[in-house]
Amino acid sequence: MKKGPALIADIGGTNARFAIAQDGTYSDLKIYSTKEYPVFETALQDYINAFNPEIEHALFAVAGPIKNDAVDFTNSPWVINTTAAQEIINCDVALINDFEAQALALTVPDLKCATIIESQQESSRDIKLILGPGTGLGVAYVINGNVIPTEAGHITLASQTQEEFNIHQFLSQKYGHVSAERVCCGQGLADLYEFYSGQIKTPQDINKTAQDNTESLEAKALQQFMRYFGAIAGQLTMATNASSIYLSGGISTKVKNLYKTSDFEEQFYERGRFKSYMQNRPVYLIEAEEPALTGLAWHTTGH
Repeated sequence: MKKGPALIADIGGTNARFAIAQDGTYSDLKIYSTKEYPVFETALQDYINAFNPEIEHALFAVAGPIKNDAVDFTNSPWVINTTAAQEIINCDVALINDFEAQALALTVPDLKCATIIESQQESSRDIKLILGPGTGLGVAYVINGNVIPTEAGHITLASQTQEEFNIHQFLSQKYGHVSAERVCCGQGLADLYEFYSGQIKTPQDINKTAQDNTESLEAKALQQFMRYFGAIAGQLTMATNASSIYLSGGISTKVKNLYKTSDFEEQFYERGRFKSYMQNRPVYLIEAEEPALTGLAWHTTGH
């Protein structure tokens, strides 16, 4: 890993965040909407024109599986090819999974987090799970400081009640395969609201109405969203045997007041015969601004 000034980017389905990393921190942050730029290269060129940075290399975190130094985004029409990017910035470009960058933030000293579920006993294991809903559902984990990216957001969704089975059928008619991401992301919240109301609203409008009126159908959809979020976090904790869990992503901080007033915690622990096995696993909410860029900037120093 080169250690000179680097162009870093956190590129998701909705927004692309660019910044310059040096000495473990970042500056010159600019956020672009993917809807306003037909292709990635246009946004990249716009950033270069705006800041004219002196950089030695680039590291982009991308929301989709990487193949042959390219990524075709899961929730965006963008395609990124390192060769095309290198022609614009005249230096080497590397791609990593977007939640690998989020996980790298867990290696940064004094990362700002809030405790959602406390633990009475410290584990001898060092397995950190990080997940979070945004445009999609990102998942990664860190074992003894080594980051393991995954596409676990696309595991098949489980149903535990008749209502959830009905939701599954509703989503299956729309999408075919119903993954965890289908209910635990922004569009997932919108689909849950459509299931309950038969109407279409943006996730932002649903969340605002739900917070203002706890008796609304928007609130019902958001409560079910939190129930799914807790259950998925619990399942992935079992799958990785994580000793601590970190919540990130674009939605996690927006629902901070619901972790204790929804079924999130109950569903996190509800693992049947293994409920006691889930005890003493703290859950944290990452409150640091731009954790992916924080992780990328730290990583470019060689950590």
